[in-house]
Amino acid sequence: MPVCLLPTPVAPSLVAAWVQLVKQFDHVTDITVVTGRPEDLPKIEKQLGSIPDFLGYPLEVKTDKNEHRGTAGTLRDTIIGRQNVNDLLLIEGTAIPPGNIDVIAEMSIDEEGIDGAIIQTPLSEPAGMIILKRKVLELIPEVGFFDLKEQLLPKVISDGNRVLVRQIDDQLRRITRVEDYLAHIARFPRTSKSRGDLDPWIHETAQVDPTAVITSSVLVGKGVQVGPRAIIDQAVLLEGCQIGADALITRSVVKPNKQIQAGTRLDEGEEKLPDARWGGRSNGYNAHAGRGSHLAGGSKA
Repeated sequence: MPVCLLPTPVAPSLVAAWVQLVKQFDHVTDITVVTGRPEDLPKIEKQLGSIPDFLGYPLEVKTDKNEHRGTAGTLRDTIIGRQNVNDLLLIEGTAIPPGNIDVIAEMSIDEEGIDGAIIQTPLSEPAGMIILKRKVLELIPEVGFFDLKEQLLPKVISDGNRVLVRQIDDQLRRITRVEDYLAHIARFPRTSKSRGDLDPWIHETAQVDPTAVITSSVLVGKGVQVGPRAIIDQAVLLEGCQIGADALITRSVVKPNKQIQAGTRLDEGEEKLPDARWGGRSNGYNAHAGRGSHLAGGSKA
């Protein structure tokens, strides 16, 4: 599964969450999702096409037709023929939408001599968001590989223009490891008054046995089945997976449609089948079992 299709507590995927956020900006004329992996194109199109809120909005999904053009090269090929496009907001597929969009909405590169702005985390790491003026596309060669960060941005600066740096307050901004994704789920703000601080995120179509124990740092995806007495902590159960009775899953992301046998232990992605030393229960495990939780506006599970 591409990282941009990983589910979030408020949207079916990262890319869907970004589209919902970007639509709040009045000056956005269209949104294009671009992938350098042609095999991911139908998956992304299916994900976005299944969401009614996006219908009627200028939204396209493209791929790198020339292959190996790099981020900047693919950007040029996709945008260069569109006369209605001015400033560009580039968002990496691994980036997490910020809780506060003011840093983006208030950012201006209209000043003479400024061609772009990079958004960073408090740790001075890239947050996966860059704003560029349209004229920057002219610096990208028509053929060959051309990277955005390693080649285009240095080219902008060497030509005598400036690239601003703006810091965003959120601590976690990109998903590059499983740990990043799990931390994002655990830290996601509980803004709804109807939610408790200890409730997990459970999709309305998921079937969770009443005896299962699920902590607040868990996201249970669409169509997931969790069997009796299973214990789920610091984990994400992706669409369609089935968790057997007495299974223990911690610090892991379970792949879509994966079947976890009864009594299995899954810790940091390492699967251990039940044996004589593992009776299917963890002694002294007192996790909070959240009930009636919501995922992306779903009804009670």
